[in-house]
Amino acid sequence: MTRQRKVTVEEATLNVVGVSIKALQIGKKQMTLSVFRQLPHEAVWNTFTRKPRGVIWGRVNYFWNGCGSWDQFGLPIIDPIHIDWQSGVELHRSYLSRDLGESTDLDYARATYDEPDKSLVRAWELYYNKHIACADQLFIAV
Repeated sequence: MTRQRKVTVEEATLNVVGVSIKALQIGKKQMTLSVFRQLPHEAVWNTFTRKPRGVIWGRVNYFWNGCGSWDQFGLPIIDPIHIDWQSGVELHRSYLSRDLGESTDLDYARATYDEPDKSLVRAWELYYNKHIACADQLFIAV
């Protein structure tokens, strides 16, 4: 049996060893809000194949009126996320939500399925948790 050692708060310290910030750049300049809004909006997740259409670069915490972060009643959608992602050599943005029914990325899925089947919902949850929720935060210039 291993013996446990008690550690007091007087003995312990908390050190910050470093912080990493990822800024999205075009050439040598940081991407601006205006340029971010001009990126082509395309769905990153293919509902039919249930696979991503490209590589996710990260998420951007920036929202504006008309970007899709409010529902049809003008209420904010819970946990909205904008992501930047790469398809071939092009960069795109996509608007997502943890809830399959609230992701504008999946509008065509809602048009195809009156009520999405459980396997589609489960596939989305797995993809979201593995690739979207843990994506790096990207910073863009004001």
